Amino acid sequence: MKTNKNRTRVITGATTAILGMALIGLVSCSSGESTSGTVAPGGSAGVQSPLAFVKVEGNTKLAVVSHSGSLGNSVLSTMSFSGSNPVGDMVTSLKDWIFANISAQDGVALIDPISGAQPIFEATLAGAGLFGPGDNPSHIYRDRTDPEVIWSMNDGDAQGNDVINCPPPLTGGSVTILHNAHIGPGGTIPEIHEEVCFGAGGHGHHSAIFTRGTGLPVSTYITSEHDGAVIVIDNNPNNIGTYLSVIDRLDMCDGTKETCDADVGTANTAGTHGIYFSTMTGKVYVHNAAYAQLAIVDPAAANAVTRLDIGAYDGLRLSENGRFLFMRRTDTTNPLHVVGKIRVLDLTATPIGIADFDAQDVIPQTIRASADGAKLFLTQSNSPSGLTTDQQNALKQNVLQIYDASGLPAALPAPIEVSLPISSGRSVELYEKAGALVSILVSNRDNNSLSIINAATNVPSTIPVGANPGAIFVFEKGAVAANP
Repeated sequence: MKTNKNRTRVITGATTAILGMALIGLVSCSSGESTSGTVAPGGSAGVQSPLAFVKVEGNTKLAVVSHSGSLGNSVLSTMSFSGSNPVGDMVTSLKDWIFANISAQDGVALIDPISGAQPIFEATLAGAGLFGPGDNPSHIYRDRTDPEVIWSMNDGDAQGNDVINCPPPLTGGSVTILHNAHIGPGGTIPEIHEEVCFGAGGHGHHSAIFTRGTGLPVSTYITSEHDGAVIVIDNNPNNIGTYLSVIDRLDMCDGTKETCDADVGTANTAGTHGIYFSTMTGKVYVHNAAYAQLAIVDPAAANAVTRLDIGAYDGLRLSENGRFLFMRRTDTTNPLHVVGKIRVLDLTATPIGIADFDAQDVIPQTIRASADGAKLFLTQSNSPSGLTTDQQNALKQNVLQIYDASGLPAALPAPIEVSLPISSGRSVELYEKAGALVSILVSNRDNNSLSIINAATNVPSTIPVGANPGAIFVFEKGAVAANP
């Protein structure tokens, strides 16, 4: 398989100056204070306590919640800066900026959470005229090898082409790489550092991870769902000539599942979505969902690929230490009861260990694990769709299940259950400080509320946050410096 270097769009000094002027114009039109002012810790909510940003009103606004992990939680403000367009993925950089993708605007919004009494929307990098992020930005990530750098994935149009950054004859999606700046006196707006077009094998929805560690290349691996491939970008600034260029393309096509050819640009049916890097094993794990398969990529062995059938599981989540990969599915074969199936892969075992656990009368929805691996959290779906009357009557609903995960992979004891308001949909996020779990945050869509559960007591505090709350993003000043 031939590897071709794609064009990268580099922001030159002159272009950066033009971009800066365009952004100054945007900042002057935004409400609130500017980051050019002096940070006043006494008046800054983002300095005084951690903040939770909860997407509300169809994800078009952000309810900003000051929280302590117990009582005293309150909504400080509701931010509106994307019009009727949904706010997408959010991430924090080393210098405490918050970046939020706005897919419908082909832009990335910049939020200063610490300079004012309330978080400040500063600007949106958007549009081809501003050398903006690209076509349909979706997932966004902090570079785990350099936390001042942010990578925004551009999924492109219906065919998976980013026509903003990669016009014909170039094809595929792209990634926009932004560089941080500090907040406060002398601070500047973060700016676009580089844009990389994916080309062959680069069409569809994209997810990314960053490899690092002794003996491993410093690279970024990016999945392409439509093509069923993985794009590899050199992320080592010491590699003159290949830095931030496409250096490999991994075809996920499996000849035991379908007919494959030697062209990575030929789309397959692997359903490549979800990618994980284990710092414990030094390997990359790619979820080929339609194959019900995990592809294991070894960066230390020229990206050699092995494959493991894992079954029709979804909702994969990697533990913070990189040892366990969690996944879930629902078994409805018993007409009286549904059974939630939790599968745990021990990536450090040879061969990879597989342990299965049942959650009676539960439709698993979201799995989260604490950073220390001691606790596992599970929310459920309340949907009766496709269930028998007996299954519906027995179904557990409106609880957060908290499992003692310290015995994995050998055991997963019966959970503690925390009651939640009635809701058909939820999102969950964890607030951890210095490696210790402080609180669990759960949005309750139909109840228009956010439940903040004290991790020490499992006692919830529920507050109204706005209509149809969804995904939650937790910010704390200095958290990235402590855990890049």
